[in-house]
Amino acid sequence: MLVSTVDKKGRPAASWVAVSKTKGDAVFETFSIDTANAINLEKYDVVPVYDYLVVHNKRINEAIIG
Repeated sequence: MLVSTVDKKGRPAASWVAVSKTKGDAVFETFSIDTANAINLEKYDVVPVYDYLVVHNKRINEAIIG
């Protein structure tokens, strides 16, 4: 399965973040679609950076604001 080349707003992805499925932590960011497609999708979710940051910032805001 290939990773998405657009984010949730339909814009071209600038980069991708590999997120551990077990811990939910970002492992690394890549700017290469070839690298993103080579990541083991059984262990990691690979998402466009914008989509990752939306979720990450929401978690931070909820932790601070409640």
